[in-house]
Amino acid sequence: MSILRRVAIAALTMAVLTGTALAAAAPKVELHLQGLVLTKHNGKTVANAIDHPLKAGETIEYRIEARNTGNAAAIGLAPVGKIPARTIFVRTLVAPRGAHVEYTLDGRRWAAHPTIRVVGPDGKPHLQPAPLAMYEAVRWTLTTPLPAHAAAVFAYEVRVK
Repeated sequence: MSILRRVAIAALTMAVLTGTALAAAAPKVELHLQGLVLTKHNGKTVANAIDHPLKAGETIEYRIEARNTGNAAAIGLAPVGKIPARTIFVRTLVAPRGAHVEYTLDGRRWAAHPTIRVVGPDGKPHLQPAPLAMYEAVRWTLTTPLPAHAAAVFAYEVRVK
């Protein structure tokens, strides 16, 4: 076999192997949602599994764990936490460093500080901060990739109406 033919075969083999390796490199993000009821015990907040029907006034912490089990970084990860019916959004608890947090009132438009249009005493419309009771969901957008085999935690709190 000529040296030129060996080089061509080696180059073709490398191209096929490299293409296979590149095609196999992909992120695979798994999301896990957990709800915990928050109670006060000896002056400290304690999070426990929800093991009873929820009552008005109880506070629930929802945690979303995003785990990248793939072999490439996940770019543009943006998990969404819904605000369940009969609850009111209270606050965002945990956001990975550099995450951009936004909220929606209608499931379509997102803003860091949602506003609503109201008519003032002068009869003119103006914008004011939306009440937390109007929030439908919270979304975190990671500004940096989630590396392969890494995890990120996102959490928010709601209160039962």
